[in-house]
Amino acid sequence: MTPEVLQKKEKQSNLVSDSQLTAPDIQRASKTEANSLTPENTHKHSVLLVDDEIHVLKALKRVFASEDYNILTAENAANALDILTQNSVTLIISDQRMPQMSGTELLRIIRERYPKIIRIMLTGNSDTDTVMQAVNNGAVYKFITKPWNDNDLLLTIRLALKQYDLIQENAALKKISRDKEKEIAKLKQFAGAKKSTLSSALASKGQLAPGQIEMLEKYCAKNNCALVKGIIELGMIDESELFRFVYLECKTEHIVLEKSTLDIKLAKLFPREICEAGCFVPVNLKSNNLLIAMADPLDLMQIDYLSFKTQYNIQTRLAQISEIDNAIKYIYYDFENDGVDYLDDLEFGDGYDKIDVLLDDEVVETPEQLMKNSESPSAIKMANAIVSDAIKIGASDIHIEPKPKYSLVRYRVDGLLQTKIKYPSVLHSPTVSRLKILAKIDITERRIPQDGRISVKTCDKIIDIRMSTMPTIYGEKIVCRLLDKTASIWTLDKIGISGELFKRLENIINIPQGLIIATGPTGSGKTTSLYSMMNERSSPTLNMVTIEDPVEYLMDDAAQVHIHEKIGLTFAATLRSALRQDPDIILVGEIRDYETAMAAFQASMTGHLVFTTLHTNSTIATISRLLHIGIEPFLVASAVNGIFAQRLARRICPYCKDLQAYDRELITKLGVTDRQMPDELFYGKGCEHCNQTGFIGRIGIFEIFQMTEEFRQFLTTNFKETELSHMAHELGMETLLDDAINKVKEGVTTLEEILRILGPTAEYEINCPKCNYKLDPDFLNCPQCGLAQKILCKSCKSQLLAEWKLCPHCGIDNPFASKK
Repeated sequence: MTPEVLQKKEKQSNLVSDSQLTAPDIQRASKTEANSLTPENTHKHSVLLVDDEIHVLKALKRVFASEDYNILTAENAANALDILTQNSVTLIISDQRMPQMSGTELLRIIRERYPKIIRIMLTGNSDTDTVMQAVNNGAVYKFITKPWNDNDLLLTIRLALKQYDLIQENAALKKISRDKEKEIAKLKQFAGAKKSTLSSALASKGQLAPGQIEMLEKYCAKNNCALVKGIIELGMIDESELFRFVYLECKTEHIVLEKSTLDIKLAKLFPREICEAGCFVPVNLKSNNLLIAMADPLDLMQIDYLSFKTQYNIQTRLAQISEIDNAIKYIYYDFENDGVDYLDDLEFGDGYDKIDVLLDDEVVETPEQLMKNSESPSAIKMANAIVSDAIKIGASDIHIEPKPKYSLVRYRVDGLLQTKIKYPSVLHSPTVSRLKILAKIDITERRIPQDGRISVKTCDKIIDIRMSTMPTIYGEKIVCRLLDKTASIWTLDKIGISGELFKRLENIINIPQGLIIATGPTGSGKTTSLYSMMNERSSPTLNMVTIEDPVEYLMDDAAQVHIHEKIGLTFAATLRSALRQDPDIILVGEIRDYETAMAAFQASMTGHLVFTTLHTNSTIATISRLLHIGIEPFLVASAVNGIFAQRLARRICPYCKDLQAYDRELITKLGVTDRQMPDELFYGKGCEHCNQTGFIGRIGIFEIFQMTEEFRQFLTTNFKETELSHMAHELGMETLLDDAINKVKEGVTTLEEILRILGPTAEYEINCPKCNYKLDPDFLNCPQCGLAQKILCKSCKSQLLAEWKLCPHCGIDNPFASKK
């Protein structure tokens, strides 16, 4: 970015920020550098492929087909050099063995002419010694041997281009930094120059001799400071006496600078160095009037400059130099002296401004030197603000991520991460230490991941926070899972189960004993649904027990156990103990291993109703997963009552709900071909209620598998998962996609949301070799032309190949064997 562009943008802005390099500066600089290398502004990077074999060039182009690169090709070195004279290229991949000029010679020439281009060699194993010499000489950045791995090649190129971007961004930052430093230097000289009439007023009143005036002006010019500061630093006049003199001379109203009177947002107006050199500080901004506290209101030229710089009407007040210095430290975040109170402006209403940490275990003692930082007001305020804000907006997770110059706080709301807070990196370590102390984690250990727990009480809620730390190159990353134990348990209709699904699920949960399994990825609402089912069965005549890690909801009608594996309180051990407590219904938080699975199955077969969860993608896949764990097929067939798979989709906002035409290609990606979709579907336009997202809350998408006698008999055979899936569909089981499409038609969610949570459906169709009709791979004959797609033995029904004369399974002749 050129100084002219900076000056132009500076004049267009009412608030001028010179104090630091901001993220927009970096982005604009990087974008400018990138655009200078973009051919026709359509691609960020151009990649030149050089090889004398056409099929190699085509293979390389196919590798980069999915990338947003401008791909250029050359069949020899001379052609490549011609292309470089006409195009801006970021990266070149060249073959080593080429006629007339080798790849090493080509890349050496390119290094001399175009040093910024990243040079990668493609070579055979026999040429690695030659290429390594080129690498050591700097002609080649990296080499890749033939035959290459597509994924490794893509990763190498991405990393190389990322490094290129960082180099360009760094160069842009250095240029901006140099420009800023030059500008600040000029402004400091201006601020410290002789502009005030104070020296002449002091001389006329006999306060300073001519020799002192000359010495004062030289000192101020050398140190770039205002006259008032120079007088104090040289000890010519006492500060209080000088303050009275300036007050009588300028007849300007006096102001006492306190934190309550200062607006920290005004720090964006001027660099800190300018305020220190000019001995002034911005106080507040009302309408178009900017109030400035100055130690020398007689400096009219500086007042005119500030008005020109900000385009505001400047109103001045007299303040003491010591007060101005303290105010500058406050609004420019003097972190080292713990003068950060800028979080006072964060407002968390509804009782969320204060949180109490419930240390229900023994307090962990930590070294005093680390405790000092973690107990600083800024660290405490930051930690409280992060947690309070997350609770207020209903976040399920908190991500605290360190970056090179700042730290980022992101909240997961309705399944998606949202960036909410950026704070200086100097506060990251104290904030992390504060959270680690609350979670009873060793703050002296920063090299390995750690886990902890915090119980937080806010207003009328008790929030259980599961905290995990992970060391990264910029510091420790913190992720917190928030569980509202006092949240009300939803009814089945509120979580999205209704109609035929509700009837099927009601039949499953009303069976007095057996196993009910919820499956799906982490965060899909499995435990919430299980609690809803337990609440449906809740009765004073039943004894219910929950075994979880952690306990996610408080249920008055159940005895709840929190797993603590470090002391031996595991799922399997607790479940065996719970069976001696005469339970009717048991909730096991998760089946993680064979031991827990067997304990759950044994409990379900001894007269108990057991609810549990498992991580699989579908209901049928859950059966395969249980078999892989080691559970016998007859146990699965006899113990399992039902399985339901679940996902969470965002609900369309009811306040901005509207109809619109949709992209028909979404239907194709989802694999929806046999349904009549309406011409228009509901969507959320975005409003203040949904924070312009178009969605409020989430609803469950379900697939419910009910165990029947047919399934029990089938599971005891040598079955295939696809056969079981076809059988379930024939018996009326709706898939996740079926339920999702129904909710789209009802206007509850959108096709885009369904595609986000379920992903595109893989196509398993094949084409008939005779009529080219699209077929299911399981079809025996083409329904269009009747051509046999599979040959089955008439005796044992095994699949045969056309060239087989006999069935290898039963030995019967193959009547369809080819004559050849």
